[in-house]
Amino acid sequence: MTRPAPPWPAILIAGDSYSDSTCVINGYDPTHTWIDLLRDDYEVTVVGAGGATNYEILHQCLEHKRPWHRSIISLAPLSRGGDVKQSIKAVRQLTKIKNAYVWTTFAEYRNIKDIDWQPFVSYNEIFNKMMYKDKQFCYTGCHFTREGNEAVAEHMKLIIGGKNE
Repeated sequence: MTRPAPPWPAILIAGDSYSDSTCVINGYDPTHTWIDLLRDDYEVTVVGAGGATNYEILHQCLEHKRPWHRSIISLAPLSRGGDVKQSIKAVRQLTKIKNAYVWTTFAEYRNIKDIDWQPFVSYNEIFNKMMYKDKQFCYTGCHFTREGNEAVAEHMKLIIGGKNE
């Protein structure tokens, strides 16, 4: 993809560790995350934080409110933080943010309207640890392998280029 002419589309990336390019996974530095790959084509602001609850993710978005071309928001497990009702309420508010693409790798969301369940199973650290206990994978950050980060970046470019809601 060639970089659009300035001003470049402004993208907000919020969420948990799947949206935190600074997380070090299995001792590998995050130098090739899907977020880094998006920076080649867009003005990217990252506020995602490893271990964030959905309530904290909502506050990430509210603290960085502006007219974003697209907000890309990864959700945390509903039980993270202990208050499931507060988590559900935050998720509902996140799905109502203008131009937001709300996604997750966690299966508990797979049938919920306005949330895109994208497990990226063959590239995902959490799924691979469960499925392939004896196999070693090289993760570069955001819980994805190098190939996984490339696949997620391509997926997000399609989302960014799609019709704003």
